[in-house]
Amino acid sequence: MHKNKSGRYQIDDNHYFTFGSPIEILYHNDFYEQIFWIRTRIEHNGYNYYAVAIPDVSRLQIYRQEFANNSSVYQEG
Repeated sequence: MHKNKSGRYQIDDNHYFTFGSPIEILYHNDFYEQIFWIRTRIEHNGYNYYAVAIPDVSRLQIYRQEFANNSSVYQEG
């Protein structure tokens, strides 16, 4: 996953996230030594895109659920 020219998080040429996009983030909690999925959404604060539940999504593994057609995309970021 990377930021594209528009500043949006993108996983390939056809899939990017903009404000309101639903997303599931595979999160590793170092303190509890646990890995779990967090369902959240992408928002924009006027300067940058971020995940509501975890603001720094740049180093996380991302799973994007396409709710409309039940297909999904997985990308290690």
